[in-house]
Amino acid sequence: MTNREEIVGSVGVWPLKLLAKRWVCSDAAIRDREKAGLLKRCQGVPGVCYTAASVAECEGWDGNQNPMSPFERRKLETRIRELEKQLASYEDQFYFLADALERARTSIERREKQRGKERA
Repeated sequence: MTNREEIVGSVGVWPLKLLAKRWVCSDAAIRDREKAGLLKRCQGVPGVCYTAASVAECEGWDGNQNPMSPFERRKLETRIRELEKQLASYEDQFYFLADALERARTSIERREKQRGKERA
């Protein structure tokens, strides 16, 4: 799929020529599918365009199908688990450093109070 096809499909409309190129068929074949009620033409759009939903339905997508293969899903789930572990590690490091900074701040404050008392 070309960049233009991705952009056009993501907007929700498919022009007749681009759809014929995508399906590797003639304009007449696309119009026949429209006459048969398989494709729905967009209203209020200049030129002959069809809705992305009707195109997806003709291509066999019923909305319940998952566009990812099982391999892609496992790979993404594994990546998510790895990133969650990494995040937990960073959170632990953050709390450790925050605690160390707080202890250092209180220690510095105590020293300054002692020096103030010694000078007075």
